[in-house]
Amino acid sequence: MAECRERKRRRKEELRLFLAASRSSDLCLTEMPHTKNVEELSRDLDVFVDSTAEAGRYDPREDDEFRPEEYRRVILATLDACSIRFSALPCICSDLRLDRARRFMTLLFMEQDREVWLEQRGQDILVVPYEVDVQG
Repeated sequence: MAECRERKRRRKEELRLFLAASRSSDLCLTEMPHTKNVEELSRDLDVFVDSTAEAGRYDPREDDEFRPEEYRRVILATLDACSIRFSALPCICSDLRLDRARRFMTLLFMEQDREVWLEQRGQDILVVPYEVDVQG
């Protein structure tokens, strides 16, 4: 039992160090962006958003039905055997507040089904894929 706790403690510490090391550094602008560049960026982002809508995402204004299986699929694809912060999970619909609530509800159901476990980290939640810890 003590070995199991020690492995779990080591795994959490390794995860904490990994996440701390993966933070990006501060962005320092050496010059102000030109208006032309901002317009091009805006146009590129519009194209990107339209392409993600065609890739299976839905807009709640068109269809207000909650689809937990869609959220579950996106969460599992994002996790891919790695831990991730709740705030880093991708949005599925354009209403950010509604999307955040739906992602959280889906995660609660996934934790109940032992697909993930959730851990409070300050103002964020760490989402970790569930692994069975078997001593052999």
